[in-house]
Amino acid sequence: MKKVIYIIIVVLIVFLIIRFINNDNKKELVKDNIFHNFDGNSYIISSINDKELSGNEVNYKVEFENGNIHAKICNNINGQIISVGDKIKASNGLISTMMFCDALMEDEALFLDLFNKGEVNYNLTDKMLTLSNESSVIVLNKIENTNN
Repeated sequence: MKKVIYIIIVVLIVFLIIRFINNDNKKELVKDNIFHNFDGNSYIISSINDKELSGNEVNYKVEFENGNIHAKICNNINGQIISVGDKIKASNGLISTMMFCDALMEDEALFLDLFNKGEVNYNLTDKMLTLSNESSVIVLNKIENTNN
């Protein structure tokens, strides 16, 4: 009798584990649907708070992949992006390496603050992504894939 109860408990635990994994997969699918336009795309920041970034300035690159954001301004910046209604946010804030780049630190701080202060509004078109909150607006131009 103990053996039958043991088998029933093991089967029940396996069933619950499988159900939990399937629910996590469904959540991932929902997350992926939210970010299907971001996923796999790379952008160059073209302006921060109406300050145009062009000419001899470093190209600030931002990439979205599998619900994650990767950016390079002065430091490497990484984090996981989640949706909050019709907005996005960094689930646990963004993290970065800690190099000092005199001319780039202000721009990098504004980018980090955008995500680390909470929810971010976004407007996405075919060629441009605009990220904003109450204090900052960052405009990014999509990098076209030339591997056709």
